[in-house]
Amino acid sequence: ATRSWVWGPAPFSGALGEAYHNFGDARAALTPFRKAVEIQPGFGVAQENLGAAMLETGDVAGAATHLDRAIQLLGRTDDAADAHYLRAKVYKAHSELRQAASELEKAVSIRPGFAEAWSDLGDARRVLQDAAGSVAALERAVQLKPTDAVAQYRLGAEYLRQDKAHL
Repeated sequence: ATRSWVWGPAPFSGALGEAYHNFGDARAALTPFRKAVEIQPGFGVAQENLGAAMLETGDVAGAATHLDRAIQLLGRTDDAADAHYLRAKVYKAHSELRQAASELEKAVSIRPGFAEAWSDLGDARRVLQDAAGSVAALERAVQLKPTDAVAQYRLGAEYLRQDKAHL
């Protein structure tokens, strides 16, 4: 998602971190994201970005701290949907699927067109044995992003599991 920036030292560090992250170097992105948070702790997008990079580099506990802070700071803005989505990944890493599903529900309530969140919500509901909820979320994911192979696979597998294969 494209972010609107208010220029200054914290956003500049955040932009540098996003550049590293966009080029696939989450580890290099950590330093500028940490600097952005240090300069401006109330900068929600920087908290979210730092949490995302920490999650990607395997620091799940650190990611949780920064994502929780981002969620608090971002409220119900569009960027908060990403923070909730990433927080769900932290819960999933700890096998806390009910909490993960709750975060995904918050993500799609903020951004109803968030196909990846719908797909992950469908998968979480499947594991939680909510068959109808799983299919509904996966159908929504496929409707929003028909080219998403993961969502297509999950939906097809769920149809087969529920013996609802459509020919």
